[in-house]
Amino acid sequence: MMRKLICACVAMVGLSALSLEFDSPRAAEGLPTIDQVIEQYVHALGDRAALEKHPILVLIGNCVASAPDESGPVEILVRSPRVVFNLNRGGLLLGFNGTSVWRHAANEGLQQQSGRQLAELVTVFDPARVLLWKEWYPEIGVTGIAKLGDREVYVIETHPGSAASERIWIDRQSGLLARDEVMRGVTFTFSDYREVDGVQIPFTIQQTAPNGLSYTYRFLDVRYEAVLDDSRFQPQ
Repeated sequence: MMRKLICACVAMVGLSALSLEFDSPRAAEGLPTIDQVIEQYVHALGDRAALEKHPILVLIGNCVASAPDESGPVEILVRSPRVVFNLNRGGLLLGFNGTSVWRHAANEGLQQQSGRQLAELVTVFDPARVLLWKEWYPEIGVTGIAKLGDREVYVIETHPGSAASERIWIDRQSGLLARDEVMRGVTFTFSDYREVDGVQIPFTIQQTAPNGLSYTYRFLDVRYEAVLDDSRFQPQ
């Protein structure tokens, strides 16, 4: 999520066509449809009405990174599908305004990039994005069942069969999002779900990235708000 990670991810997106095919999950007969798994996930989160009624999600906590200079307080604001990520009180700003991804680090100029995969580096913090999966990814489908620790998960691929596909793991028992491989080598793992105004929110998100980079986000203050200046989601 930080400076080193974004640079690595931009390079990976550019090389995605050259990537080798990743290991496929175990195929299984009688897999549920993507609609069924999405419905299970939405129900586990709270339900569609709960996700749609709250306009703004605020996540405040700390980031602990493998690189000490990338650790610090973090604030994430979500107005689905827009998100803004603020590390170290403006030391790094990263956002998705609904059209493009933008970032502004201290002592660096504003940068903007388009592309759905790069957007997922930010929108991964938005629990309501599930409502947009089929719009964003018309080919999305359930491709198999895998093991994640001692749990079984459904594996969803946004572009089934493609090495560049995002892969999403949904816990078969709880119905909640367990892991999201946004792009090859960049993985978010979700845990410590707690209810906030009728919606299940992960209070701990662990991120691993290329070159051994890792980040752990632990949220201490999670709440929904009704009003927020839309300019917060625009490039700053």
